[in-house]
Amino acid sequence: MASPSVSILLKKHDFGQRNRLAFASGAQIVFDILRGGFIQMIVLRLRGDLVVSGGTVNGAVLGENPGNLVTQVIMDASPVGQIVNLTPRSLIRSTMFDWGRQLVGTALTGAAGTFTLDQDYYLPFGPPTMPRPIECSLQTEAFASIQLRATCGTRDTQFTGNDRTFNFAAVTLDVLDQREFMAGQTALLFQYDLVRTIAAANPAFTISDWYVGRRILQHLYSFETTNQALADTILNANEPSALVVQSGNAVFARGSGLDYRAFNVTRISDAAQTMTGVRTVFLSPDMTLEGAIDARQLSQIQTQFNFAAPGAGADRVIAMSREVLLAGDLSAGR
Repeated sequence: MASPSVSILLKKHDFGQRNRLAFASGAQIVFDILRGGFIQMIVLRLRGDLVVSGGTVNGAVLGENPGNLVTQVIMDASPVGQIVNLTPRSLIRSTMFDWGRQLVGTALTGAAGTFTLDQDYYLPFGPPTMPRPIECSLQTEAFASIQLRATCGTRDTQFTGNDRTFNFAAVTLDVLDQREFMAGQTALLFQYDLVRTIAAANPAFTISDWYVGRRILQHLYSFETTNQALADTILNANEPSALVVQSGNAVFARGSGLDYRAFNVTRISDAAQTMTGVRTVFLSPDMTLEGAIDARQLSQIQTQFNFAAPGAGADRVIAMSREVLLAGDLSAGR
């Protein structure tokens, strides 16, 4: 497959605040992304002093902490449509495999007090593990408009059982981007989550909703218990076919939970990081566009799991996919 044609005429790093909006607990806020140049990365920053008061019960943490104060990030690029739809778990955990470590803010305790938030959610359009990340930078002029929508969380998306008052009046969300000005065309990266409930131990649990009209770079899987705690015990550690990505009889990836851990750990430079409950499958092992699975002619792609010990209908798997359309595919309406 041909790579996108990119020629850098004027290289100008532009990394600055694009917009700042007040945090709106329980509501969705919208950022209009400026058009002009090629965006390599967007950072959504949760900042400011959260004041917790009253009550008597701290409760139990849910999911990423304090990352669950943003529950969903969506990006629409008209007229193509939705190119990003991610949970905080994927936004935060994917950084382990992009930059070799997690980038998380100071955890909340649920107790009364004033807590200074500084949580970053990184959204690369050219994953840094690619040999030439610029090939997937977001060509803003190719779209009529680009919007980023962030759903703000609440006390109850971050804690269960907490009875205190959370005052977000001094909290904001910032959007920053890094972009280049150059000539040429780039591939368009789609990043989205599929979330499925696990009802019981199941040796043939299947997700088959992957988009087959694109080229597939990477899948990231997060396995979590009822309180959204990541757990290795859900995916069978030793079954050789615990996680299989396939299309009919064509198998693209197959291994046990421990097999994937052995390969995943080579991508993480910070020894302090833990991969508990998180596995990634590099469907393009060298993360090149040429090495991606060309799924345009496939009728279906599915991932089959061997789940060993989930809870009684309340555990979940979050599956994040990174898929690309080359410039030629995009102009053809694919």
